[in-house]
Amino acid sequence: MKIMKKVRWIIISIVVLIVISITCAGIYFVNTPDYALMKIMKDVKESGMEGLSAHLTSNAQETLDTVSGITDNKLFTMVMGLLNENDYADVLKSKLQETEWEIEDILKSSDKATVILSFNYDERLIGTIEGSMIKENGSWKIDGLKFPKFDEINW
Repeated sequence: MKIMKKVRWIIISIVVLIVISITCAGIYFVNTPDYALMKIMKDVKESGMEGLSAHLTSNAQETLDTVSGITDNKLFTMVMGLLNENDYADVLKSKLQETEWEIEDILKSSDKATVILSFNYDERLIGTIEGSMIKENGSWKIDGLKFPKFDEINW
């Protein structure tokens, strides 16, 4: 009888340890930039730029709002069109939801991460974009993006 109780307590202890380990691993994974990027890509696929906004730091959102305000100006758009006939970055932005995105690389520390995402828009625009992420209010958010590097342009 005593042996059965000991075996039962050993089995219960092992099960509790396994459950605690799985829970801790899940909590750890949810708090990584990898998971945040997967969520960001899902939200962008569903909602485009609106899906991205929730995942930007306050500084990045302010920069995006400023740039959007400038680029909405018709004179600015006309001048930029004359300077650069093939503004592929704007095409990529407008086709955000139709573009295939993959995580290429993540370099991370405890509070910062540098990410490289590859993109492929309909085999027409293929390349990578580098971004920085930081933890803001306990969540990983995009703090900055560099200009995309285009490996292939098939226009």
